[in-house]
Amino acid sequence: MSNEQVNRWEPHPARSDSYDQAILAADRRAWHPLNAELFDLSPFDMDQTPMLPPHMVVALETNCVSEYLSTPQLRTRFTNETVRIYLSDILLGERAAMLHALRLCGATQDLGAQENAANQAREEARHAAAFTLYIARRWGEPVSPTPIFSDFLDDIATSGSLAKEIAGMQVLVEGLAMGIFAALEGELCDQLGKQLIRLVMADEASHLKTGVTWMEGALHTLPAAQCVELEAWTAHQFVRLSRGLFAPTQRPEHYACFGIDPRQVVRELRRRGNGRLQPSAAATIFRTAAKAVQRAGLISSRTERAYAGFL
Repeated sequence: MSNEQVNRWEPHPARSDSYDQAILAADRRAWHPLNAELFDLSPFDMDQTPMLPPHMVVALETNCVSEYLSTPQLRTRFTNETVRIYLSDILLGERAAMLHALRLCGATQDLGAQENAANQAREEARHAAAFTLYIARRWGEPVSPTPIFSDFLDDIATSGSLAKEIAGMQVLVEGLAMGIFAALEGELCDQLGKQLIRLVMADEASHLKTGVTWMEGALHTLPAAQCVELEAWTAHQFVRLSRGLFAPTQRPEHYACFGIDPRQVVRELRRRGNGRLQPSAAATIFRTAAKAVQRAGLISSRTERAYAGFL
């Protein structure tokens, strides 16, 4: 081996203990969706049984939708297609999180941080496999991602900033994921889906916790002006998602399948909500995300208005 090759790998980097507890916990949580013994694989009647109650699908409570969905079967179909949209977006988020964790491995020389990121990449890959298999079992295939969410992930990937990528993926996406999982786990009627979400939630809670550690390290190295920019960028993304992620106009093809104009749904929801399109379930989800941003140290007096109503 030449001297050049030896020097490329020296000196050996240090290994901090900041991630040790997360690393040990990852070993204790290990599971995989291919292990069928973990799950209740009983069939679920997709045609007759709605996966969520009506209050979790806010459009069902509008007059313009109820006029078209005049039978229980139509309402069930609408509800279960809505769940497929939610889970398809979650699947995209898991895939993006896996690639992000792999990039984190190469973004640090800390061996402990690298091991933690490698564990996270493995867990995100496991989640992607799990939701792929679950969607295939219940619907056959996922649907295309919600445009505002795929655009958000593109913004993260092309930001050219590790700090923004950590804020976007480790904080915002993980915070949103925890909020959505908590809502679904409490209300989902399908036992297989509930079991899967409980396992994924345990992993994601750890990712969100270590995400705060990643964010603290990134903020420590940034000049003050870049910290201000990062806070503003995170606030902008939060407002954008909180206003649009669950908007009916994001999924016109879904409503068109039932002969419904999503713009009419939006108008009725805004009349009911005094101009705000924010169903209670969505508000709870974004409250979880806002708390994650707060714990990560990304909210200041300059940006706190963006999170008004969620903290």
